[in-house]
Amino acid sequence: MYLFCTRRGKPFIQADKSCSAFKSMWQRWQTKALAEGLVEWKFAERYLRNATASAMDTTEEAQKLLAHSSPKTTQKHYRIHPEKIQPFINKR
Repeated sequence: MYLFCTRRGKPFIQADKSCSAFKSMWQRWQTKALAEGLVEWKFAERYLRNATASAMDTTEEAQKLLAHSSPKTTQKHYRIHPEKIQPFINKR
């Protein structure tokens, strides 16, 4: 199963890791969405990774989702929002 596939169920990405058909389709859909007022500006598909990583509660969850070997990579390049933590409550 693929997230984005052709009408025949084949992936857009080729064996050489190129995906020109998907890039063309992406640009057409963005132009259409702008014209219809569905989005305010064009955005790159990498922003979807940033938004997804930032939506996770912890860097470790985002790291696992994005299949990074190092949490530093995830934190530096994909976590655009600060991490949510529990405040310390002194119960004395």
